[in-house]
Amino acid sequence: MEIWIQIVGNVIQVISIIVGAWLVAIQIRKNHESSIEVQRENARLGLKVKVYEDFECFLNTAQERITIIDSVARSLPFSIYFYWRRKEEFKLKEPTHINHTSYSIARLHNRAMDSALKLIIKLESFEVALTESKTFVRALSIQMSKCSDAFREFHEATLMLLPVHVPKDKQAAVGSKILEPHRPTDDNLNRIKKASEEYNEVLMDLQAFVYDLRVEAQNLLLGELFQKRVPPRKPIDPRHLVLSSHPEVLAKLLAHVEHEEKISMEKYQNNTKLLEAKGKQSPTT
Repeated sequence: MEIWIQIVGNVIQVISIIVGAWLVAIQIRKNHESSIEVQRENARLGLKVKVYEDFECFLNTAQERITIIDSVARSLPFSIYFYWRRKEEFKLKEPTHINHTSYSIARLHNRAMDSALKLIIKLESFEVALTESKTFVRALSIQMSKCSDAFREFHEATLMLLPVHVPKDKQAAVGSKILEPHRPTDDNLNRIKKASEEYNEVLMDLQAFVYDLRVEAQNLLLGELFQKRVPPRKPIDPRHLVLSSHPEVLAKLLAHVEHEEKISMEKYQNNTKLLEAKGKQSPTT
């Protein structure tokens, strides 16, 4: 009897050891899986941060260049007016107080639009993570078109009223480093002021869109990391649009985009018809 009791005890001890080892193995496996999951999550969050940092470079460049041309366009009407006032009062011979030419202003505008275009291209790569990116791209493209149209009028209004820098190899023959611009009339100044205000308005909307994209990127890529979200921009004027994934705001933006694209298509069709009509009226050779 004692032998059987000893055998049963040994069996129970062996079973206990086996069960204990099995439980330890399960715990080790759980710890390992948990460690892998933590590493995977950390890697995913780290990747999100890197993606945001990359996207932020495009945002910063666009914001900086749009701000520069906006500042120049905003101050140019006064610069032209102030230059002529100083010229008449102090008899200045060279336009040293107008720091920009038509070429330099066009270059600043083109740099701003180029950075906005690169931002759009970068945004298109986010389609897998941000389903609203297509709508955002369409809205940005429309706003860029408005900026280009407004700049065309602004540039034409200032074209003859800005100095022209003479190349160094021709300065001796010309007798000056700078060719003096035309003196503006009151109508010229009023046209420049109006064109500047319209250009600044569409540039400000484009700047606001860039800000909105920053908010969306932070919420999408950094929100989980910091456990908070940045609220969308709320314009004082309800007519101004916001790029946001918020359903109501997105619906308003989409309606605007579709409306603007419809108008653009109608203009294109009308222009095409006019060109075809002129072609038919032209004498055949």
